[in-house]
Amino acid sequence: MIGIFHALFVLCRISQSLQKFVDCYDGKYSKEFAERLDISMSKYNDTLNIVERHARLTPVGEKLLDDIKMAMLGVRGNNDK
Repeated sequence: MIGIFHALFVLCRISQSLQKFVDCYDGKYSKEFAERLDISMSKYNDTLNIVERHARLTPVGEKLLDDIKMAMLGVRGNNDK
């Protein structure tokens, strides 16, 4: 489960970065950034569902999960609004 939890964190950061590109960049790669954000968010949401269903988190793990979910509130495609 530690690897899946790590993947959740990594997908969070990737999605945040791609959201910034989508918000700020208006050029040749705009469509590609948007598509990659959609893919990243799909993977993030799938991974979040796995963690929420199957993980037995410590209090520190619960806090980390809450922090990850809070960090994702401004990202398009986030199902945790």
